[in-house]
Amino acid sequence: ISGNFTIQLGNVAGTPGSAAQFDFQSLNVGPANRVTIRAGAPGQVVVVNSAGAAASAIGGMLVAEGANGAPPPILFVRNAKGLTIAAGGSISALSGAVLDTLAGSWTAGESIVNQGSVDGGPSLDMLASRINGGGQFKGNAITIRTFGSANNPVNGAYFLQNGLQLFPSSGNAIARTPRMTGAFQGAMLSTTPAG
Repeated sequence: ISGNFTIQLGNVAGTPGSAAQFDFQSLNVGPANRVTIRAGAPGQVVVVNSAGAAASAIGGMLVAEGANGAPPPILFVRNAKGLTIAAGGSISALSGAVLDTLAGSWTAGESIVNQGSVDGGPSLDMLASRINGGGQFKGNAITIRTFGSANNPVNGAYFLQNGLQLFPSSGNAIARTPRMTGAFQGAMLSTTPAG
């Protein structure tokens, strides 16, 4: 996507289990470009889905924002071929974000590579075969889910690599708790008051 682009959602409030889905052949936001998804009513959820054969690349900004008194929509970004946030790129979804490169399969999927910044506000959920890069992930509750082959000798998070930084949006300290769910291994990161 070149230039600035805005998706304005309708004025119908979201209901549990409902979402507006936008399918792209390839979701690529170029440097210095901005894609804005603007709320039209409270409780809205948006799925931005890439169905093409290439990873999504965010070199500019992908933003979910509130409008007319409604909070920002919850943002799902999906691409089974992977997701790269370049240096200087960002995803901002301050009502919550889900980054999914497994596309519903726990046996196949690609990496999330973050050299920029991702902020999910109250919650950031990541589903990927591996998560790496030197960028920042922000969220008051950060959940990382991966399939069992992504094993981790350090607190159950081998798939966190290369200086990846995790920060709570609230400024509290992050506590990491390994967990096992069925055949899938992952880690839940949550915030606890510092001190």
